[in-house]
Amino acid sequence: MAVKRGEFREDLFYRLNVIPLYMPSLAERCEDIPLLIDHFLVMQAVKEGVEPSRFSPEALEYMRLHAWPGNVRQLQNVIEQCSVLSPSPLIPVSLVKQALPESDNKFKTLQKARYEFDAHYLNRVLGMVEGNITYAAHIAGCEREEFECLLAKHNINPLNFDNAHEENTVPDGDGVHLY
Repeated sequence: MAVKRGEFREDLFYRLNVIPLYMPSLAERCEDIPLLIDHFLVMQAVKEGVEPSRFSPEALEYMRLHAWPGNVRQLQNVIEQCSVLSPSPLIPVSLVKQALPESDNKFKTLQKARYEFDAHYLNRVLGMVEGNITYAAHIAGCEREEFECLLAKHNINPLNFDNAHEENTVPDGDGVHLY
């Protein structure tokens, strides 16, 4: 602490330390990442005078799982870079990976690995059934409400998949067979 090292006056420390605040890093509040992404995409679009871009579901998943050592400023820089360099309004995960190269020696925590697996699984199942939540829940072997809770936890919007607007019913048969 700077007070113990004599680098900061003790009386001034106690005057300023009326209500100590702790601000968690962006990696600790990953639920804020999609909201910040939307905000920065709109800001960038206004700056450029264009319609806002959006990130593919895979790109959003990749960004949610990033450590963000540069916190919100790093996120903003990545969004600006991707929106400027993207050849289309839908920003692909490949562009995000270029902006956020992963370290080869980085090993994920068990919690992050589980989160990543679950998000990947949910995206894959929804992609297979073109956003049909009821059918996706059936494939996953859970109730629709449980599946919807998982989607909310991972900030996955089924409307990002092709035919999510169609009626959510389970087709006849005993499930999906992948041969």
